[in-house]
Amino acid sequence: MDNPNVELEMARFVEDGEGMELIHVPQCVACAYNTGLNGCEIFGSKPEAYLTNTEDCPVRQEEGEDV
Repeated sequence: MDNPNVELEMARFVEDGEGMELIHVPQCVACAYNTGLNGCEIFGSKPEAYLTNTEDCPVRQEEGEDV
């Protein structure tokens, strides 16, 4: 027996982006030296102050700029 509401029921488990609010973006995201979640070509492990945006990173380069 087919349930006509299966699609509606399954939609509850799919995020469509509505209602989401971005609350933090590390400055490392668009940096040319970014090598992943906690990696940096310059520092190795990203300093927490730069990762949490409490201090500006002195070596940050936008992706696509001459490094």
